[in-house]
Amino acid sequence: MIAASVSIGVSTMAAVVMLGPGGAALASPTNPTAAALGFNVFVDENADLTSNEIEGPLALGGNLRIGGPFQVAGSSPGTFIAPGDGTHPSALVIGGAINWLTSAPGAILAVNNNNAYAKLGDVTGSQVLNVDSNNAPGNTHIVPVNTPYEGTPRVELRLTQPVTSVLQSVIDFAAAFTDFRNSSTALAGCTNNVILTNANGVPLSRPIAPLTQAYITLAPNTTNVLNLTGVELDNLVSLTFNNSPTATQPLLVNVDTSADNTYVFDVPNQAGIGIGQAPFILWNFPTASSITMPSTAATLEGTLYAPNADLIDLSPNNIEGQVITESITMGGPNANGGEVHYAPFTATLNCVATSPTPSVSPSTSVSPSPSASPSTSPSPSASPSTSPSPSASPSTSPSPSMSPSRSPSASPTVRPSRSPYGRPYPPRP
Repeated sequence: MIAASVSIGVSTMAAVVMLGPGGAALASPTNPTAAALGFNVFVDENADLTSNEIEGPLALGGNLRIGGPFQVAGSSPGTFIAPGDGTHPSALVIGGAINWLTSAPGAILAVNNNNAYAKLGDVTGSQVLNVDSNNAPGNTHIVPVNTPYEGTPRVELRLTQPVTSVLQSVIDFAAAFTDFRNSSTALAGCTNNVILTNANGVPLSRPIAPLTQAYITLAPNTTNVLNLTGVELDNLVSLTFNNSPTATQPLLVNVDTSADNTYVFDVPNQAGIGIGQAPFILWNFPTASSITMPSTAATLEGTLYAPNADLIDLSPNNIEGQVITESITMGGPNANGGEVHYAPFTATLNCVATSPTPSVSPSTSVSPSPSASPSTSPSPSASPSTSPSPSASPSTSPSPSMSPSRSPSASPTVRPSRSPYGRPYPPRP
């Protein structure tokens, strides 16, 4: 069979893609997370945030619900600076509106950075206030209409931001997620080159049996690819790293959830690594429509890359990496959603796919109509596109489209009571 190279890299510079209200002006390198613009959490549609914290910046293309006290950007405001904002990164970008009617009374979403701005694409039902009830200047608050400055629920900043700067749409989420879906499908075609073993170094038989404690050794100077089914990932109790992922030996984990795309991700323990290695691990779920992390899920090291999935995080443990999903729910009235720690993906992925899967080097230009052009070179592409309307050659392969179908709504898919893996689904928050 003819081998094709799938090359998805990262710029050596920090990528700052800035889109004004008209959606013009763009720049993005070719890497699977570049269109996320350095945001810690980047979702296409809605965010329902009850607990506890996203330590980096948050961007959502839909509506926001605030279910309890929540914080963003406490560790980093990110690198995305909208035109006209000077040196102030946008640490909270809401493409839609804030759903005040369903938000919890007394709930406050705090942007915990003294230099960070916020953006609100749809002002319906909201007002932006920079003076308190005594007409004294104050830090910016976004509150429901006919609600005083001190009222709740609210979004609050740690500085005063001009009202006109708040009321802007600055990111083309549809274009970004077209890019993510193309990249996710292309990466899923990469050939497995990792052999899991037991503690004695004996290769494990596949499919992986229940209650397996697996060990992994990464090869140097290559992209390490581990392809698992959802059943196999569910059967892992632990994954111990004999050596660490690095910029030159990153790990790509492709998870095939086609047996049940409403997947319960009971994250196994990952021993031998921590947040320092998280920027070099990508967990790719190309077809999942819903991912639930139950209360028993361990901390996930690496970026959760599931551009078609609604994420429901009910685990008090953490995600150390980026989250790129269709929507996100963190916590609930009876569930602690833990934290998302700021560890953006920074590795170069360069793997081999076998025919008939075509090679794809997705464009991460956040333009209104991006498309993917095939790459036939094994070397990674890291040159950013600076044209507002890049020209891309369509694929001539007879293979089906590389873009998986999009979930019809931001609401998580209704699931049966048990998964095919035998584990009961956790309740909704």
